[in-house]
Amino acid sequence: MIPLPPDYSCPVLLGSGKFSSVYRVYQAKLDRMAAIKVFNLHKKDVINKIFAEVNMLNSVSLTCVPHVYDVQYSKYGPMIVMQWIKGISIDRFFSINPDRSLKFTAAGKLLNSLSELHKVNITHGDLKPDNVIMSTNGTACFVDFGFASKTVRQAFRTDEIRGTPHYMAPELWSYEKNIDLKKCDVYAMGKMLQEILGSEFPEKFRSSVDNNPDKRPVCGSEMLSIWNELYTDDNVTFETRLTVAVASATSSNLISKYIDAVNSLILKKRYTEAYQIVTDILDESPDNAYALTMLKSMNLTKKKKKPSKLLISASAAAVAVLLFIIAFELGRNSDAAGTLPESSVNIDIQKDTLLHIGQAEKNIIEKSPAEFRDVSADPLPDGEVRCTVPVSRGTLIVDEKEKSTNATKGENAAVCTLSQGTHTFQWVDSTADMVFIETVELLPFEKKQIRIGFAK
Repeated sequence: MIPLPPDYSCPVLLGSGKFSSVYRVYQAKLDRMAAIKVFNLHKKDVINKIFAEVNMLNSVSLTCVPHVYDVQYSKYGPMIVMQWIKGISIDRFFSINPDRSLKFTAAGKLLNSLSELHKVNITHGDLKPDNVIMSTNGTACFVDFGFASKTVRQAFRTDEIRGTPHYMAPELWSYEKNIDLKKCDVYAMGKMLQEILGSEFPEKFRSSVDNNPDKRPVCGSEMLSIWNELYTDDNVTFETRLTVAVASATSSNLISKYIDAVNSLILKKRYTEAYQIVTDILDESPDNAYALTMLKSMNLTKKKKKPSKLLISASAAAVAVLLFIIAFELGRNSDAAGTLPESSVNIDIQKDTLLHIGQAEKNIIEKSPAEFRDVSADPLPDGEVRCTVPVSRGTLIVDEKEKSTNATKGENAAVCTLSQGTHTFQWVDSTADMVFIETVELLPFEKKQIRIGFAK
């Protein structure tokens, strides 16, 4: 785990390769999560290429490309600070073997993103399952633009082979001039779809993986057009199911990475950062046994610290008050009974114990306020979300369950009492055949208001 730039903390290793590693971090100044890509390269020409890549990506604003926030340089190498895409790589997602409808819906998302990229004349240059993230909002995002280009054609001859061999178009191995880089992306995308769809890979798409580039679709937009001709059924149910499946797979994947990060931070005695990541685990899974155990152990660690003088004074005052209350109760009992009962309070300094409480005092403590009780087993309190939806006909679905709404004062809304964690709100507009999805992170006692289903 490398030292982070100032203002960044809570590193979680998301992935690493031969030349770089990617961490999810927290940026305190702007109160947001970000991703930091750290390159273990120091050659000047390589660093210049990285900065050129950043400048190119920063010149566009696309939903399928993470936004670049900053570029820094350290003794470990260049660092790119960018938007963190919460999601899961295509190869990991399909390793859980989703059903046919999810595979075809995901394939459509991939083609949408490639079309968006090619429309602004950017080619990726290294498309493969590792470099595509399916985000929890249902967008396929491309990462690792190390070989990306704003040049549609490679007009010069190069002796450098760039890409991943299995997904590289045959012409890239020829060292020739005038290579159409969009068609190279088309070839790589065709290879990925072959792997995703298997025996159901459409016959009309076989031209995308033809060795002859002249027979391939010219760009991602043409691939998308062919796909839409074959699959015109735009069923919102499939979109919703894909989003839910991706969110579930993402959560499981992140929890394992969060646990690794917590263990690493604790070894380095960075307890505050470890604690914050433990809360991230509970956001994903409120009943996670590891996170709950770590919270208790962290509390024990804090108790072992040497108490301050102020804490010692406060403790002494509290003991004095408690002794006074017990004496008062014993005195009142003795007045009522006429005799003073045998004292059940002893002070034993040698045993490092301030009080030994007898049965009478135990009865008092058992009836004491909540702060004296062990609440570790109590469930966390709920939060509340007020969801406003259009007055037009439609259905509100909260965490895959239909929720009724009430129309008052020209607004249609539902108030939902929900547990801590991530909740999915969906508005299915029956008049326009559209679905709107909003994900809400809720904490105990927190109250939030959202609007969903309205055109932006």
